[in-house]
Amino acid sequence: MSANGKTSTVGNNVPLCKPSVGTDELRAIANVFKDGALSHGPQVTEFEVKFAQKIGVKHAIALNSCTSGLYLACQYIYETYGEGEVIVPSFTFVASANSIACAGMTPRFVDVDWETGLTSVSDIEPAINEKTRGIMVVHYAGRPCQMTEIMKLAAKHNLPVIEDSAECLGAELDGHQVGSFGWGVFSFYSTKNITTGEGGMVTCNDDSFNSWLRLRVAHGVAKSSYSRDGVAQKWYRNAVVSGQNFRLSNFQAAMGIVQLGKLDRFNAARYVVAEDYRLGLAGTSNLTIPGYVPPGSHSYQMYPVKVDPAKRDLILSYLNDHGVGASVHFDPPVHWQSAYSEEKIVLPVTERLSLSTITLPISAEQTSDQTQHVIKILREALAL
Repeated sequence: MSANGKTSTVGNNVPLCKPSVGTDELRAIANVFKDGALSHGPQVTEFEVKFAQKIGVKHAIALNSCTSGLYLACQYIYETYGEGEVIVPSFTFVASANSIACAGMTPRFVDVDWETGLTSVSDIEPAINEKTRGIMVVHYAGRPCQMTEIMKLAAKHNLPVIEDSAECLGAELDGHQVGSFGWGVFSFYSTKNITTGEGGMVTCNDDSFNSWLRLRVAHGVAKSSYSRDGVAQKWYRNAVVSGQNFRLSNFQAAMGIVQLGKLDRFNAARYVVAEDYRLGLAGTSNLTIPGYVPPGSHSYQMYPVKVDPAKRDLILSYLNDHGVGASVHFDPPVHWQSAYSEEKIVLPVTERLSLSTITLPISAEQTSDQTQHVIKILREALAL
């Protein structure tokens, strides 16, 4: 049943996001299966090298998820700077805060901007105190935070900066790629701009962090079985520190290499969808849409719009009932979630955004007809 009580007949289903995968990826994975190096192998190293070149950094470390990268970055802060707080916006997926808490630190939640959903110096600076050990920014929906200003603030207080870049691969700011300002942490989940099914990458220019991280990704053992091939006593595994297993598999890396080569095309296709939305929804009553941004400055991993919070759920149900795979990011905000709600704080913009935002479908595979269907159904929903 639809939101208005009538049975819907949908001829144009539009998923929230459809991964762009095909024969190239299958061929790359098949070659790894033929070679037999499924867990460790040369594709992981190749993926890391090419990813570092794409971002414009010295180091890229492949992991099994973005969350693992965030957690390890926070653990490094804990071990290097000591116990304390990491500043983070509450308007984010809970993994951002979980990574801080699981590493033994305390999330210090800050607010965001109403228009962009991004945190800024004006939000971060008042939260800095004697307990602050780091800053985690979240590049929401594919739009970068104002990193030049944030990095200046961080340098003033000698604070490391983690860029949660899960939603922002390929976006540029001030001539630099997101993930090259601080420590970048990226996601290759199936809804992201490129995918390996699951997976992530950490990027940095910090030699000490790179060395520390590579040990912790693989049980604290300096050499993988692949890198030990051809040397005497290749069975010898010496853990020089306590570590865990956060490795990306070789066949996932092979898929990632192919996907990375298509990133610019994928992002260009997402940009077209976003522009179709912007032009097609311009002037629609009771709807706020993102403003224009030039090509390359936004990866459009998501396309959020704002509606009347009193009607948000009704509008979302109507969209879903009529073949539009819209969703919500992020409700509830992290500081309202049970694991973090003991310390009562008020973040007015975050709270208003969480109740007002709907995420419309967007992907490199989305057709013009599908986009027009979303526009049509959204207008109908707004008129309810």
